[in-house]
Amino acid sequence: MDKIADKLVIIKPGALGDTLLLAPALRALREGRPALDITVVGSMPAVKLLHLFGLADAVGDIEKMNLFVPSKAEYEQLNKAAVIAFMPLGKEDRQSLKTVAGARSVASHPSHNRQAGQHMAVYLHACLCACFPHGRALSREALASPQLKSARLVEPPYGVLAPGAGCAAKRAPLKVFEAHARDLAAKGVSPVFVAGEVEIQTGVAARFPEPYARIEMPLLEDLASLMKDAVAVFANDSGPAHLAGLLGAPTTVFFGPTDPAVWRPWGPRVHVEPF
Repeated sequence: MDKIADKLVIIKPGALGDTLLLAPALRALREGRPALDITVVGSMPAVKLLHLFGLADAVGDIEKMNLFVPSKAEYEQLNKAAVIAFMPLGKEDRQSLKTVAGARSVASHPSHNRQAGQHMAVYLHACLCACFPHGRALSREALASPQLKSARLVEPPYGVLAPGAGCAAKRAPLKVFEAHARDLAAKGVSPVFVAGEVEIQTGVAARFPEPYARIEMPLLEDLASLMKDAVAVFANDSGPAHLAGLLGAPTTVFFGPTDPAVWRPWGPRVHVEPF
């Protein structure tokens, strides 16, 4: 597949955390194949972060993209490209991408790895390497983000506490975060609680301790800036945890039912605690 294709389109469903787990593999591919034109189709605005970090040349919204009746812009993206889809595609679907959308080749992989104990980043890297061998190993170094501007949502030094998660089973008790907030404050570090849409809708944000600053529904670019400059981040197994880990922030992640060997954030300063 890699001998003639100079364009790659990756289709990756999933929320923020699932999308960011692709980042280490994209960085290795980018370093090994710098001339390769990479488009990532996934959930907006998560895939926009991959573009901001320089890991994708273009991005597309998976909710709007029609792979089998492509628009002119979609056809231009897919035409003569190697397509790697992390979703089920039958033989007819793969052939349609070639004949209708002009894809040069199509590979389909399960969205999640089936090898017990294998980290998702390792799995995604192996899938990309199978199509585009490049010889670059995964790195745990902090993700470079020269385009990421400081949002200055709060004055440093500060620590970020993100008690949210996509499902209730992944949320450590709020008292765990309250205890860490007190510890930060005792050290002269301002605790900052972050709430997304789920935390606001479920009422979790309403129970954040009053004395501390809070930021509700920040833009992902602003959240990245906030995480990057934090002296500490405490989060559940969630998108914000993956973002903080990739950017090199000292990150403590609380894991409940999910396996950290598979799902822990990727980064140089990630610590896992069960709850």
